[in-house]
Amino acid sequence: MLTLAIYVHETMKGRLITTVTGLTDRYARKKILNALMEWKRCDGCLAQHPEYGKVLMLSGDRSTACQQFFMAEGLADKSSITITREDD
Repeated sequence: MLTLAIYVHETMKGRLITTVTGLTDRYARKKILNALMEWKRCDGCLAQHPEYGKVLMLSGDRSTACQQFFMAEGLADKSSITITREDD
């Protein structure tokens, strides 16, 4: 099972971005990203973060959708997923 961290933060233009960290090299990040984008009809990309390495980034607040996806696919259980929302 994976230990995932899902962050929801606001960009400088006021848009929300969901970032998923904790995916190891064992998993095909691009395939997971494409499945999430198709399932929730949103934009997304793979990005290189200086601290967390490769992360998934999705437009909008997709935190609960990401949590449901990883639980449905059997990649993580609810106790191993942390959701953090940046409140300004």
